[in-house]
Amino acid sequence: MYKYLIILSLFLTACFTEDELITLPDYQPGETEVLHLENSMYSHVSYIDILENTVRSSEYKTQWDLCLSCTDTATSIYLNAAKRMYAAETGTTDFNAITELTGNEDWKWDFPNGQPDSTALRAASEYTDGLFFTSGKVYIIDRGIDELGTPQGYQKLVVENVSETEYSVRFANLNGNNETTKTITKEGAAFQKQFSFDGGGTINKFEPAKDAWHLKFTQYTTWLFTDEGEAVPYFVQGVLLNSEAGLQIAVDSISGFENLDITHFNNYEYTNQRDFIGHEWKTVTVDMETMQASYKVNPEITYLIKIDPTTSYKFHFLSYVNELNQKGFPVFEFQRL
Repeated sequence: MYKYLIILSLFLTACFTEDELITLPDYQPGETEVLHLENSMYSHVSYIDILENTVRSSEYKTQWDLCLSCTDTATSIYLNAAKRMYAAETGTTDFNAITELTGNEDWKWDFPNGQPDSTALRAASEYTDGLFFTSGKVYIIDRGIDELGTPQGYQKLVVENVSETEYSVRFANLNGNNETTKTITKEGAAFQKQFSFDGGGTINKFEPAKDAWHLKFTQYTTWLFTDEGEAVPYFVQGVLLNSEAGLQIAVDSISGFENLDITHFNNYEYTNQRDFIGHEWKTVTVDMETMQASYKVNPEITYLIKIDPTTSYKFHFLSYVNELNQKGFPVFEFQRL
């Protein structure tokens, strides 16, 4: 038996040439690309697909009021922050008892981190221990403003039911006119469904499919803190991450865009915080005589984004104005690592 093993070993050895040194190709990053936002952030919400260097959707911001989460156990209803919307819980479950504003409303807004526990309507419904609950509380909804600052009016709203497949909401003008109950299903390719109070309640399918976008250019409400530590709402123009698709992001403000390559990529702490990019990639200076604001981006701030385990990009902003010097039209440069 041993003789046969020795013969087989000699045979196999004769079949292979000596080991050859394999030279791996040099690391080749993707082409550097530039994307210009064609619609103003003051009027539109734009969804960006970095992989395809394209704007997947860009729609006028007043075309919806609420965004409803579509996963089967979700109960989250978000206000359209691009319109600077607010909501106030009235403390009553009597829908007909609310007929006007009292002036004592405790207005709340959605925090930009996207967390369900940070929304103005978080107490309207919940999912706990495998069961759905609704509070039945009536809310007054301030529908915010349009691009010119024109108020969009008020609605009263109650979430009547949430299940694995749908939401049921009841709403009307404060005086009770145009009362409607609408069922909104959770099905669809997007993470959220965009709902408008207009026309007796309409669904607007502006948000692209879940994996078809990475960055959202929009206005939203964040908060600043006074010297006393009090949080006050502040309307900004910024960028939100598609965190629900598993994206992660980090920032470098030292190395410079040109110098960052794949060897640096694991040197950072990454997060899926939705408003991590936010609005601080630009600064504003106000001429107190003319009251004109001028904006300047900081190109030294570079963001690194993990789209999936094998796909990563770096990007930085180049401008906040277009060729006509109109604000709200960001230009950014990006490159696949």
